[in-house]
Amino acid sequence: MAEIPVRGTRELVAVGNALVDLVAVVDEDIPSALGLTPGTAIHVDYQRFSEIAVALPSPSASAGGGAANVAKISALLGVESAFIGCVGSRAKGGSDRFARQFEADLRRAGVAAHLIRSASPTGACAVIRRRDGPAAIAACPSAALDLQAEHLDETLIKEAKVLVVDGFILPRKALVDRAFELADRYGTVVALDAGSSSVAAEYALTILALAERQPLILFLNEAEAWTLARAAFGGKDSADDGEEDGDRFRDLLRMTEAGPFPVVVVKRGHRGAVVFAGGATHEAPTLSAVPYDDTGAGDAFAAGFLAAWIRDRPLSECAGLGNRIARETLAVPGTRLDEKRLRRIGGARLPRGK
Repeated sequence: MAEIPVRGTRELVAVGNALVDLVAVVDEDIPSALGLTPGTAIHVDYQRFSEIAVALPSPSASAGGGAANVAKISALLGVESAFIGCVGSRAKGGSDRFARQFEADLRRAGVAAHLIRSASPTGACAVIRRRDGPAAIAACPSAALDLQAEHLDETLIKEAKVLVVDGFILPRKALVDRAFELADRYGTVVALDAGSSSVAAEYALTILALAERQPLILFLNEAEAWTLARAAFGGKDSADDGEEDGDRFRDLLRMTEAGPFPVVVVKRGHRGAVVFAGGATHEAPTLSAVPYDDTGAGDAFAAGFLAAWIRDRPLSECAGLGNRIARETLAVPGTRLDEKRLRRIGGARLPRGK
């Protein structure tokens, strides 16, 4: 496999699946016609994905995958960011079409793209959303799955303040172990987004072991937080919406009591976020918004939070900026954000040297 080199020190390095998101917002029942179910996400092979992609009406395309989204948005906010992942290539050599778009999107945002080229096609994800309902998602990771432990750039991780790890790569033990080992060796803080309730349940003990071993910022939505707490600590079969978050997630709060890490961030959608750190609870409400498309909103929140954290802002301010950037994402398809607007927000909220 060939590497696309990157130069320069980076504050944030993200490792994850390199995907191109194809987002289509439709009025008609296209998902059902394609054999997809709104509100669910499935993995498909490349041939099946190609059939789905051809049927999408005027999809928007942008570099995606959770870790890449975090790197891209963090860079737009002024953080020196890099991404490590694997893209595809053409039979005659060179990057394939999706790989070229993926790299161009990241570089335009200011991300140093450390990309490995695989013989497989570049991974992609189709997000088909009806205007009045949830999305149907079909993902084809393809070349993204070819990222190996030996592809991790030790110097990048050594110099970074934060290493972002996509929860969807947790099943690839050798890759994840190497990432955590390098972060531990150089004192780099790990930021991990569980990504799904199934990942939170299956890898709850892995996540807890990581939290005990090295500095960790853990991002979860409410369903993932509840699933992780139940899988790791036991407890009730369902959450009580009448409880305060400190009570609903008391075990997550308790695991932060020993020191400044781990920091556990629970993303609550229209209710904002709650942060558990040092045995304390930090609330960050948000303004309600009617979403055009919520694809990548959680990644945008994490990017805003980490950008502020890297600039040594208080945790409540980190969560507040996360909420603000997530709202920006709700107004556009996928993560095709107004780059000039994000740069203005970053310049105003996170000026260098302050």
